[in-house]
Amino acid sequence: MAPPAERERAVAGARSKLALVVGFAMALTGVVNALPGVFFLPRIGPFHPAPLHAFVFMASALVVVLTRSNAERLAKKGRGWARAGWLADGLLLCALAWAVWRFYNDTLALDDGFVVFGPWHATAALGGCLLLLALCWMTWGGALAAFGVFVLLYYCTGEHWPGIFRTAPVDFIGGMPEDLWFNLDKGVLGGLAGIVIGTVFVFVVFGAMMEGSGAGVSLIRVSCALTRRSRGGPAHAAILASGLFGTMSGAPVANVVGTGVLTIPMIKRRGFAPAFAGGVEAAASTGGQIMPPIMGTAALVMANFLGVSYLAIITAALLPAVFYYLSLFFGVVCESRRLDIQADGGGEENMRAERQDFLNLLIVLIPVGVVVAALLAGFSAAGSGVMALAALLPMTLISPAVRARPAILLEAFARGGV
Repeated sequence: MAPPAERERAVAGARSKLALVVGFAMALTGVVNALPGVFFLPRIGPFHPAPLHAFVFMASALVVVLTRSNAERLAKKGRGWARAGWLADGLLLCALAWAVWRFYNDTLALDDGFVVFGPWHATAALGGCLLLLALCWMTWGGALAAFGVFVLLYYCTGEHWPGIFRTAPVDFIGGMPEDLWFNLDKGVLGGLAGIVIGTVFVFVVFGAMMEGSGAGVSLIRVSCALTRRSRGGPAHAAILASGLFGTMSGAPVANVVGTGVLTIPMIKRRGFAPAFAGGVEAAASTGGQIMPPIMGTAALVMANFLGVSYLAIITAALLPAVFYYLSLFFGVVCESRRLDIQADGGGEENMRAERQDFLNLLIVLIPVGVVVAALLAGFSAAGSGVMALAALLPMTLISPAVRARPAILLEAFARGGV
């Protein structure tokens, strides 16, 4: 029999592969849902929101559980505790599946007529929210989950709060289920979830495939080549690379992962403090969500709430984004002068830009140009994202890594779903 550590690694590997399969199914569903009807392509989506939201939500919960590592609790409390954790994960998924099934079934019934809410509806709504907060805690930690619990408690007890904090009474049977769960406009699986699934999802997959093509490393190398004679050197390169990365992915976490792994050690080796190196990368990556044309979730939500086109949002965000990155550049200049760091024209040996790196920029520039052109032509944000994804696929053949192993595009597609 294999040692426990080897068995745990085998189980973790199987769980990761299953998570990729689920992620691939999610990504394919999101892209097909947003597929525009152009040329010879028939318009398949958009799907009915009730089954679509239910499927993506449950698939997301399954991914969270599958990618949750049991290695730490196995090392601390033994295999029995790890098995208990797997059982708890299974029970959580089963309970959440019941709540989501009630959402799917009763939301469809609401389309056909009036539904009388009862205790089971209230249980599904409140239980679904608590289970969602448990998943939130698994993924992002206790702080955000605790804030969610506080908001939920305030919703339930607001009528008893003093002064200006007092809210209208809540009907826990007739009103609460619809407010929290059984509503395609304002519930947990309602309007905001629809924006994420119907529009943001496509751009997340697009950014993941762009990164998987190898363009991310080329962005860093070209940025290093352009800033090697500046005082900040790799710090300026990190800002430029994060800004360029932000044009293709509005996700700050993906930006940090894609650029920070390489740039933070380079910034420290240049003579900057570790805290400053991390701060520069975090600030530059955060700016990616306001860098047009592919911005973060907030921009798409803003366009939906204000009733304006996404093109108007990215046009308004262009100058603030440029000034934001200029302020980061000037901040690095001030810090490098304070530390008396001089320009080093040589740069890092492994970050020297080659001809292939400049060719790889086409993988970024042409699909991003397609997004802008499609928006100017009147396509929706989601449709523009799908068209950019279609333009990206042939452009990735520029990368030697993709030509040598085309399967990495499928893996990147699945990681976008995850």
